[in-house]
Parts: sequence; structure tokens; C-alpha cells
Amino acid sequence: MRYRTNEVQIKAEDPKYPIAFDVELIAPVRIYTAVELAAMPLSQMIRCRDAQEESYINNKKLSGRAKDIKERLDAGEKLTLVLEKKRSRVTQTYFIGEEVVGKKIVKQLETRRFIRLPKLEVVA
Repeated sequence: MRYRTNEVQIKAEDPKYPIAFDVELIAPVRIYTAVELAAMPLSQMIRCRDAQEESYINNKKLSGRAKDIKERLDAGEKLTLVLEKKRSRVTQTYFIGEEVVGKKIVKQLETRRFIRLPKLEVVA
């Protein structure tokens, strides 16, 4: 599977803060029936089965709060990354609607491959 990279370059003198980005939800893994798996070539069947198992395991390892956030993202709500400049540093804050989401929860969703965060580069 090939992933599209979300690289965003920000020039230090250029942007007006705050800047907001929508975080993408990665499409869920398709669950195949036994008949569909049997009709596939063996190599494709093994890849599909492994992807299903990995998705199941990753879903079981999520914390309660992360499961709630994932369900809200699946329902169609947007996760927004907001960059704010505070003195000499830029801070990142994540929101769903008006509610602030912790960085640990967002990182957990990213490592389990449920969301894709943009790669930010601040160019001085």
C-alpha cells in the first residue's frame, strides 16, 4: 500500500497565526468473507488476512478515550490541528469541534494507523 505524504512547509515570516489543518482519517481495512478469501490468489489472501488481523489487534489495544475519538471520526466529525504562535515557539493543539483532544491520544491513533498527521516543516 502506498501512502501519500502530507508535507507542509511554513515560512517563519510568512504565516498569519493561528493556522488550522484538517487531519485525514485513513480508510478502514476491508473485512473479507471466507468465500471472497478463498477466491483470491494465495499471496493476496495472505496480505488481506494479515491486514485484517493487524486492524483487529490495533483496535483492541486502543484506550477508552481513543476509542471514543475514533468512533467520532468514523461518524464524520473532523479532527483539526491548530498551530498557534506563542512568543518564540509554535504550539500544536488538536480539536474535535470545540473539544480539545490530548496529544497522547492523537499519537496513539497515528501509531495504530487510523489517522494521518501532516508533516510540518518550519523554515526560518
